[in-house]
Amino acid sequence: MQTCPNCGHVLDARLSDVEFTERQKTVISYVAQGYTAKEIGAIMKISQRTVEFHCVMIRQKLGVDSLAGIIRFGVTHGFV
Repeated sequence: MQTCPNCGHVLDARLSDVEFTERQKTVISYVAQGYTAKEIGAIMKISQRTVEFHCVMIRQKLGVDSLAGIIRFGVTHGFV
């Protein structure tokens, strides 16, 4: 049984091997707090398109179809 390194929650088996870059972790945190891609880009000093790209990669890693999945993961796993 694998646990989340951020919060200690038991991870779903499909997430046990998922690793995020530091940028992706930052994006997860901001998305989970309700920031838009435009706002995140301004905070991180990157383009909105780059933030959207990070979100696509995060969704692929998590196997979710929407930002709601990122938000749920971020809140559940201590990114907020």
